[in-house]
Amino acid sequence: MFQIIFMFVLFAAAVFAPRFIKDVKKRGRNRSGDIEDKVQNLGWVRLIVRVSCVALALVCFATTSLLWVGSDEVGHLKRIYLGKQMPPGRIIAMPDEMGPQARVLMPGFQFHAFIRVTHDIEMLSIMEVNPGHYAYLTAKDGNPMPDGQFIAPGWKSHEDMINGLKFMGWTGDRDTYKGPNGVKGPQLTVLPPGRHRVNRYMFAAIEEKSTPVKTGFVAVIKSNVGEDYTGAPILPTGIAASALSVPIVPKGFRGVWEKVYTPGEYYINKHAYDVIPIDTRVQTWGYLGGYTRRIINLSISDDGKIV
Repeated sequence: MFQIIFMFVLFAAAVFAPRFIKDVKKRGRNRSGDIEDKVQNLGWVRLIVRVSCVALALVCFATTSLLWVGSDEVGHLKRIYLGKQMPPGRIIAMPDEMGPQARVLMPGFQFHAFIRVTHDIEMLSIMEVNPGHYAYLTAKDGNPMPDGQFIAPGWKSHEDMINGLKFMGWTGDRDTYKGPNGVKGPQLTVLPPGRHRVNRYMFAAIEEKSTPVKTGFVAVIKSNVGEDYTGAPILPTGIAASALSVPIVPKGFRGVWEKVYTPGEYYINKHAYDVIPIDTRVQTWGYLGGYTRRIINLSISDDGKIV
């Protein structure tokens, strides 16, 4: 805040200080030897004072408004001045509220007027998910978890999920702001291997191993999340419906999915899905012989006992 006050003082000095620098009158002799008053014009002094004050004010403005975010960093913001109070129960702030911000700063040269005065700025490392792993995220703010659910609904893309302003539903206009789009708590959508600019104030992350499906196998997915399927029963080919058969469901519903995963590597959220590997290789049975054949005859007596 001191820098802002000092900057305005310098601008005021550039306007008013030169007025106090008056031209100097000196008495001396002219070329003819007569004594006369001469005026020494100090306009150049006034110009130097004005230019110096403006230059210093601009330097002060630049030091409070310019910053650099490295290619391996994410700029995290916490507003400390000139903002509204957050609603009760919230911990992530919108751009016009005080507190940890939903938005982050991307790499490169940044200009934001007085941002170093109104915000605390923390440069945190980019989140890097190693090959053969995925990142399981937990959101620290958002809408309450719906009844009967233990994990938040999925997003169309993980980029939309980690966009803090989109997660919190900010449209850029306070009058149309209706609240978060995302749900607080464990997230169904995961981050695949790679580098991700995640707001660490908003998300906690745990790295977990991916799910490889080996050659000669398929993975059957049992989903513990999603809506209950109410369509016509789906049964594997050649299986007739009975009290013992277990219907399968389309992908996305709760239950055993109709679609299986063929060999490859998948980033499946193991908190929401059970993965069952099934061997699809041809099984060869050899009947070698050399065994004694035994026959047992069983019958039921009149009193119901097996004889």
